Amino acid sequence: MRWVWEPGRATSMILFAAGLVLYAALWLGSWHGLFPFPALRVFISFSLFLVPGFLLQQLLWRGADVFVSQRLVLGLALSISLVSVGALFAFAFQLALPFIEGVFLFASIICAVALLARAGWKWNVRIVWDRHWIALAPLLLAFLAAIWLTMNLTVEADDLTYTSYITHWQRTPHFDFQEIFFGIDRLSPSRFWLSHWLIAEAVFADVAKVHALELGLYYLSPLLAVMSLVATYALARRLGLSRAVATFAMCAQIACLMLLAGRDLTGEIFFNRLVEDKVLAAFLLTPALAIAAIAYLEQPTKGRIVLVFLSGAAMVVTHPIMSGLACLILGLYALFDLVVRRRIRATLVIFALLGILIAALLAQRVLDSTYVEKLQFDVTELRKFESGRVWYWGEQFFGASFSIVAQPPYLVVLLASILALFQFKSSQTARWILANALLVTVAVLPLTGWILAFAITASQLYRVPWFTPFGICAAFLVLTLWSNLAPSLRQRFAGYEAQTLYGLAALLVVGAAVVLSLMPTRDVFQALQPRAKGIDQRYADLITLGNVLDARLSEPVQVVGSTNWINDRLPSVSANARLVSFRREYNMWQLGNLTQSEAEARAAARRRLTGRAASADTRYQVLTQYQVKYIVAQASDKWISDLIEKYPGRFELVTAQGNLRLYQFKP
Repeated sequence: MRWVWEPGRATSMILFAAGLVLYAALWLGSWHGLFPFPALRVFISFSLFLVPGFLLQQLLWRGADVFVSQRLVLGLALSISLVSVGALFAFAFQLALPFIEGVFLFASIICAVALLARAGWKWNVRIVWDRHWIALAPLLLAFLAAIWLTMNLTVEADDLTYTSYITHWQRTPHFDFQEIFFGIDRLSPSRFWLSHWLIAEAVFADVAKVHALELGLYYLSPLLAVMSLVATYALARRLGLSRAVATFAMCAQIACLMLLAGRDLTGEIFFNRLVEDKVLAAFLLTPALAIAAIAYLEQPTKGRIVLVFLSGAAMVVTHPIMSGLACLILGLYALFDLVVRRRIRATLVIFALLGILIAALLAQRVLDSTYVEKLQFDVTELRKFESGRVWYWGEQFFGASFSIVAQPPYLVVLLASILALFQFKSSQTARWILANALLVTVAVLPLTGWILAFAITASQLYRVPWFTPFGICAAFLVLTLWSNLAPSLRQRFAGYEAQTLYGLAALLVVGAAVVLSLMPTRDVFQALQPRAKGIDQRYADLITLGNVLDARLSEPVQVVGSTNWINDRLPSVSANARLVSFRREYNMWQLGNLTQSEAEARAAARRRLTGRAASADTRYQVLTQYQVKYIVAQASDKWISDLIEKYPGRFELVTAQGNLRLYQFKP
């Protein structure tokens, strides 16, 4: 099907004005009642978020050598960079989230006007479809598999910290660097000074009118999973692979991830934790940066170098250490490309830009030595916390756990890497595979892993395999085997290569799903775990109580939860909740910016408050010592009822929601 529509200048102007009005209305208006389904509202907010980045990269990347998939992936990266620009001003002038949303609207209008002016105030709309309907089958299967395995997740561990920050950024009257968990006069760890992906998530939640906790539980992961597959496809196309081969790469990517079902394996990380900044950086933003860098190496222009810088900046403000690893991979690829193509000037520019991005990581460590001192660079400290993720050899040497890469999908990577050695000069894809494989090898081997640990910390070594391009390796392997088949066999399939690849891609996804259903470790994927009875209603009740708290409070106060489950989720549902303790002692020390003794004291106070053997007087003393104002408890919690009985008149029931109760404490 080929349809060409070229509206005149008057029509262009009318459509342009209507589009801007609609876009502004969606940003600023109250349209949410028209869409009762939260998932649809999140999709709309995500689409609105993409618009300014999508328009900006069209301004920067001119020419016909770019595909829509690449524009979408780069659009996400550039929109994250715009979040960072708005956030820096918000921190500097103590502004709030609406200012950042205004930056998005303003940037979209400016970019749209610039694009229309460049086109002579006329739009040229061209829709071309080559009737490859069979390509839809593997595409839909891959997307459905990604959505299936990223739905109905849980909020645990680091998610508790991240969701607390999202809620804080969404509701705070002004941005600052103060810590948000304990209500003490102290800066937050530098780890969160540039964690602007969390602010982007706050934008999604605010525009969609969805709670931050629900965003992470139900709605955002499926969107990001689909986008990550689009990123694999887009990068494969940038590396010169055909549409059919790139589709196969995308399907092979999701199939390999499905087969990596085990604790700390790449598949478990992808499906369970994709909303986390470090995981997003590996699976989505690294391909975006690679696409921009490869495009610049192929055709150096000013616009493309700006595109590389902005894509890299998105990595830095998402997760600096993961951006450092991505820069190492791209540096290796650029070096390999220099050996083959001798594009010295373009390569030096890429090296300079990557150096600037890595300098941002080093600057963070210089500015906040307190946080850096808590990171695990030493093997002795490493054994205390990361024993299951590290492979030790003697007393000095260590690398990422060999069990992480001793999995069937990595056999595909190994074979592809061996074949890539023989196509180093002739294939861009081969050079990309070798760059990734080399870094993974350095991270895993104990003789070299400890050296890399000096740059990224020992505790992060197990994350290096996340960068493995499984799908591109599988596609390269199939392509190489096909080219070496007997001429008679290749001639038999002549004209049907694309259809054969589409069919194989679909079978690959279905086969991986069948194998996964038979694997004893499949329950490591949260989406496949039996849903705890009443858990969704429990989250809904807690969110309601959090909204009640924020409606009653104009400033942060001390709040405690009767159980650890409730307590650790209070900052996620209320921007004004400050806690006696949060998660474990180690987390309070490292991510809460407390000293070791402060963390231990708060953990001990928590035990005195909720321990079974504690007396009512001891509990009352803890509440008064930490100036607690509110308590969120279950109706069945005996220690609360004992306190109320012992100190009548000191506890007022504010509201009840399901099995949860909100009490105000009046000492």
